[in-house]
Formats: sequence, C-alpha cells, structure tokens
Amino acid sequence: MGVLSLDTVETDIGCRKRVSREIELTATGTMDDLRAIGAAEAVEDVVALLDHTGELHDVDVTIGLLRHFLMHSPHASVNPAVAASVKGYLKLQQARLRTLQRTLKRPWRRVAGKRFRSVLARAVATL
Repeated sequence: MGVLSLDTVETDIGCRKRVSREIELTATGTMDDLRAIGAAEAVEDVVALLDHTGELHDVDVTIGLLRHFLMHSPHASVNPAVAASVKGYLKLQQARLRTLQRTLKRPWRRVAGKRFRSVLARAVATL
C-alpha cells in the first residue's frame, strides 16, 4: 500500500459523500413521482448501501493509516503512551470493520433482490 495522506482520504470521503448527497437531492426533487411508482424506497436503499460501503471504506483506510503510523512514525516509537493510544484506537476500528463486513448483507440484499429490480424496471418504463 502506498502512503496515503489525510488530504487524499478526506478527498475520497468527500467525493463519496457528494455522490450520496447528489442521489438524495435528485430523489428529493422528484420524491412524489418516486412514491407514485414505488421507487422512493429503492432510492433510500441505494443511499443506505452507499453509506454502509462508504463507512466500511473509511474504516479500512483509517486502519491502514494507523498501522503506517505505528510502523513509521517517530512519535509512536519514542512515546509509548502515543503508541498505546493508537493501538487502542486501531483495535476499535478493526472491530468496527468486522461489524461492517458482517452487516453488509442487509443493505446489499435490499438492492440485489427481485423487488428492487422490479421497482427499477417500473421507474425506467415511466421515463
């Protein structure tokens, strides 16, 4: 893995959030139309999946940055309290990652099922 800067991570997180907001704003502008064809919930399902996978990605990147810090930062090697704090935070993030991986099935099933495809087909047919 290459060295990631916090600017790179923040840019990536910002892009994901902008895409999610754009979907929400587009859906909000036509929410009555979406409700009429039963697609409002489908948009919410897509946004939920984007939020879940976005958080999963954010946590994964954070874990990489924390590991890099522990291995390469003089602050971690010189100050045991800093290293201990970072290791504690790393363990929390690793636990969060496992939870997000385990719970990804729920938002994925909502967009990968027949019901979602049916709603999407009806929505496209009305365009």
